[in-house]
Order: sequence, then C-alpha cells, then structure tokens
Amino acid sequence: MGISLGYVQQMTVTRTAVGPGIGSNNTTEVNGYNSQVNLSASTSPAVTKDAAFNVTLTTGAATINLAAITDTDLGTVDLTGLKIQVIKFKNAAAAAMTVAVGASNGHTGLGSAFSVTIPPGGEVTFHGNDGGADVASGNRTLDVTGTGSQVLGVQVVAG
Repeated sequence: MGISLGYVQQMTVTRTAVGPGIGSNNTTEVNGYNSQVNLSASTSPAVTKDAAFNVTLTTGAATINLAAITDTDLGTVDLTGLKIQVIKFKNAAAAAMTVAVGASNGHTGLGSAFSVTIPPGGEVTFHGNDGGADVASGNRTLDVTGTGSQVLGVQVVAG
C-alpha cells in the first residue's frame, strides 16, 4: 500500500481599517506564512508509512513507542529507520497534556529538548521536512503527561 500526504498549514487574518479618510477598500489579508506540501514515496523527502491512533493515559502518563504504534486499521506500525515528516497531536480532553522526548530511549527527531503543552481542545502540528533524527532502537519514545485517563489523538507520517 502506498501513501501520499497533502499537508496544508494556513492562517489568514483579515484586517479592516476604519477612521477618517479611509476609503471603501479598507481590508488587508495577512497570510504570508501559509504553506502547502504534497509528499509521496517518489518525492524528496519521501513518505512511506503512516499511523493514526489514540493514546490513553494511565494515572496521567503514557509513552508513545514510534517503533510499535498500534493503528486501528493497519495493526502495528514500525517507523524504525524513518524520519517523522509530519506529526499532529490533538487534545480533546478537559485538561492540558504535555508531549516530550521520552525519558527512556527518547526520540530527538523533533528536537533534543522537545516538549509542548497542548491546552484543552488544542492541537499542534509539526512539519519536520526531513530534518529530524531517524527513529531507532535508542531514539524512539515520546512521553505524554496529563491527568487521569485523558486521550490524546495522534497522526504521524514518516519516510
């Protein structure tokens, strides 16, 4: 099975100016940081594996093992030898959750001191653009902390 990734990061703000001397053409769109990337097995960087899954915390903690992800449709997905191209974390819980480099065999592909706190209802997406470290036996875990049995949605594409 081949995969392709369409990644769009978009934020457009429309500013409306008001006041004396301002004419009817008084809006400005600010969107200079928007980006769009389309990747597949034949692009550079390539994408060859993906997984979408939920992480359920037990007493406020869980570990994501990027070498043994359980995807509902695909079964076990192993990203060993691949770089994360895009990863998204979505917090639908009522309290904040933090995702960070794992304490044991921590994955440094998002940065050696990577840590992000996602507020309730928030989401964070990272586009690695082939710049991170490969998933490997000593470089494969992300730790998730929060409260109780919260659930974090995760989608990852690697190649």
